[in-house]
Amino acid sequence: MELVSLVRHAHALIAVARTEGFGLTPMEAVMVNTPALVVDEAGFTHTITDGLNGRRLPWPTDDDSMQQWVEAIQQAGDEANRDQWSMAGRKRILERFSSNHQAEGLARGLATLDVQVELTDLEILPGLDPA
Repeated sequence: MELVSLVRHAHALIAVARTEGFGLTPMEAVMVNTPALVVDEAGFTHTITDGLNGRRLPWPTDDDSMQQWVEAIQQAGDEANRDQWSMAGRKRILERFSSNHQAEGLARGLATLDVQVELTDLEILPGLDPA
């Protein structure tokens, strides 16, 4: 509960992990109406679409990229952005990462190993976010 409270009351989640396998922390932030500001690489590209449900930004390595982060942090303080990004993030989670998606993904993986499993026609989007 303490961690949820910290995230819920944060101005934004700022995630700059290298080689993140999957962008779970932005999804957690979105669920409690906290904007996710992440680097545009690796697993974060699966869960955040820039400007739709958070911000995907370049590594802050020069004045231009630092300015983009400053602007994103300012945008995260706008209540309309917080609400829009959270709503779009929740929709993304339900469309791509529900328990049904996880079960179907596991079943499809097992099927490639010639395990006899029942598959469905549930749409699972491949690879990185197309945005």
